[in-house]
Amino acid sequence: RLWRSSGRATPTRCLCQVSPGSVPLARSRHRHCARALPLLSVAFCFSSTLVFTASFCRRRALLTGAAGSLGVQDAPAVAQAPAKVQSLTAGFDCAGFHLSGLKRVGAGAHGVAYRESEGLRVAKVGYANTGAALEAECAMLRRLEAAQVPHVVRCAGLCLHDGRAVEVLSPYFPAGRQLSSVSFSSLREAAREALLSDMSAFLVGCLAAGVAIADLQALIDATGRILFFDLTGASLLEGPDGAAVAVTFVGDWCSSLPLEAQQLAATALASELDGLAAGSLPSPAAVALAEAPLATVPESASVRLEA
Repeated sequence: RLWRSSGRATPTRCLCQVSPGSVPLARSRHRHCARALPLLSVAFCFSSTLVFTASFCRRRALLTGAAGSLGVQDAPAVAQAPAKVQSLTAGFDCAGFHLSGLKRVGAGAHGVAYRESEGLRVAKVGYANTGAALEAECAMLRRLEAAQVPHVVRCAGLCLHDGRAVEVLSPYFPAGRQLSSVSFSSLREAAREALLSDMSAFLVGCLAAGVAIADLQALIDATGRILFFDLTGASLLEGPDGAAVAVTFVGDWCSSLPLEAQQLAATALASELDGLAAGSLPSPAAVALAEAPLATVPESASVRLEA
């Protein structure tokens, strides 16, 4: 209601179900929703459900990640939460794997993630109406795997369990933290340089494969290893919105880095592009990279990015 009274257009959904006292949402990547929460959590401290209708909220309310739950569950209007899926703790077979000792590690708009107690696999169990989204994500991940794009989770297979789509993903970062300016700054200098190189390889690899990803999600560990996950917001550059999604993808990648790292990031990105054969990037990707919104770009790197 507060958003409606501000005169903003009523748009795509951004619905969040917030348990009383769920203040950790202030750390959410959903900047606009998160900015409103401190005020709204005071005004509605006894309410169990808050509904936002802001046009700039993302299409899907992914308010929890594989790094762990932030205390938020999706409202039924976004995705119908499943009744308790049977036999998860006892284990089940899926896509040629026996998954056992599963422990819930997060939930989002398209499913609930469980990891194996031993092993590095994750089972993403869909809701009643999100099976198609998991299938599309798996297809995107397999496209990136075929193109040998590094530092991204792999889809090992799909199955149905108790009527729900299940996506088997690997690997899992047990001690990973979400990529942010804070987690980046905590790394040693050598680890930062390696991380920027790996991030550049992922970005250029995705674009060369014709894929752009909205709302980047990544985990890093203490050594600087990075793993990108959640491709439910991925789309192909060959579509009618190819130029727009490429610009958004590159912009999200740049904004995930602190300002003091962006000069090194530009150099790492230029070095990665130097290894590509001429003409191997789709046109929307080339334009987006040439105009990458990095705050400080050395002259030498700028010329190489524009080229």
